Amino acid sequence: MPQPLIDPVLTSVLRAARDAARAGRGLLLHLDGDELVVVAADGDDTARAIGHRIAAGRGVVGFVAATGQPIALRPTSTDERLADDVGADLGWAPGAVLAVPCAGEDGIVGVLELLAPLDGGTFDFDAVEDATLLAGVAAAALDASHVGAAVPTPTELGGGLERLAAADPARYVHVAGLVQALLDRG
Repeated sequence: MPQPLIDPVLTSVLRAARDAARAGRGLLLHLDGDELVVVAADGDDTARAIGHRIAAGRGVVGFVAATGQPIALRPTSTDERLADDVGADLGWAPGAVLAVPCAGEDGIVGVLELLAPLDGGTFDFDAVEDATLLAGVAAAALDASHVGAAVPTPTELGGGLERLAAADPARYVHVAGLVQALLDRG
């Protein structure tokens, strides 16, 4: 099965937001129909979050996607939004959460979520401001990226090259030369 494509631009924007807010973890979720999909993750134990899907109406990220309003909060035992959020799905219990909308030209395209301030406190107004600015950059990158695209397995790629060779030998020679050059660079 193909693996989700990890976009280095999205990861860089997320890392900048996480660093600015001094957060232990960060997630960037893309709105895909009625689901939010983690397309970038940065911080402690986040690699397994890539590709995780959550219903767009669930949790803190769902609230932000639906309302377009940022939210910064410290969890309480009575706040069910955190129990129903991506962090809970992945077994995390952050001391604080900050989520801001990624608003593109046609509306909300995603949510930038920061978890667990490194100082153990809460996210302050400056963190909300920084995350909001970077969420705008993330929205542009989400609009321009190939979110949802997947990297083919070697078998799938080989099959595609075989089909290309049969259908368009001249184009195959060009593509095979490019692939070989990339492999030689190793």
